[in-house]
Amino acid sequence: MLNPKQHRRVIAEAARRIVAGEVSHPRLAKFRAARDVVGRRCRPDELPTDGEIHAEVRLLMQPGLVTPVTVVDSDDAAGPAVDWGELNETYGSEDDEDGLPPERWEIFLGLLRPLTRVRMPPTWHPEGDALTHSLQVYALATDAIPYDEEFRLAALLHEVGRGIDSVDPVPAAVDELADLVTPRTLWFVEHLSDALKLARGESGARTRRRLAASEDFETLRTLADCDRAGRKRGMAVPLVEDVLDELAGT
Repeated sequence: MLNPKQHRRVIAEAARRIVAGEVSHPRLAKFRAARDVVGRRCRPDELPTDGEIHAEVRLLMQPGLVTPVTVVDSDDAAGPAVDWGELNETYGSEDDEDGLPPERWEIFLGLLRPLTRVRMPPTWHPEGDALTHSLQVYALATDAIPYDEEFRLAALLHEVGRGIDSVDPVPAAVDELADLVTPRTLWFVEHLSDALKLARGESGARTRRRLAASEDFETLRTLADCDRAGRKRGMAVPLVEDVLDELAGT
């Protein structure tokens, strides 16, 4: 966990990044800030809340408390001066039409890449690492329902919790993705493990009734089918960067 001094430094650095126009969403800002302050990737539960970052940004943007600054990149080259009037008009209003932050694709990449180091149980997953599995499931999901972006995105992201909390990955994934995907995509991620247990006969009528109450029950079952099929050694899969570019453009 961060100590109080580190916690405060992450808040300050994340707010600075937002105010400087480097990023617009607190989630991405605090992950980058923590990486620089602590020197490692921190778990979401270690980091300041989005509310703390927003409060610090509002403080920095109070009239009379700030002056125009110059953004300096990692090579110490001077960047453009910040337009404080424009910043005050646009901060908090840069989300996409669906209310999701445009930086989410970069965040997704940051969540997916570490999955190459997460080995799946070999008895059930001969394909190897969690990213390979995710890309196989995505490819199969795209073949199954090519027009459903929310479904396909859930197929791609359903294992990201394994890179955050190996003991309890589903709640970790849901917490991490809550502000970055639609409620429907989040529902698929949250309930895929239930659907897999149901398909294996490990859950009973109560679970089936709970899942069947959703109009997306059959789509969830399709996702479970893709998950079970996406476990092949040597199956060709696309690059994760290409997948994200494809989804971002749909």
